[in-house]
Amino acid sequence: MNTKQDTSVSDTLKQKIDMIKHLKENNTTYKAHWWRAMSMSIALFIHAWIPSMFPTYASDKMNHR
Repeated sequence: MNTKQDTSVSDTLKQKIDMIKHLKENNTTYKAHWWRAMSMSIALFIHAWIPSMFPTYASDKMNHR
């Protein structure tokens, strides 16, 4: 019988494995992935308020891995 704690540990482990798999599939490190994602999110935040700024920054970054 699985307890809620067993399921939680199993889910956490699965998430970590999925994260490592995602990084390997994209040939990147955690730090590089974090920096790329954060730079795009900051640009998108600014673009949301001032649409003329960074009109293609995030899509350019996504398309030019």
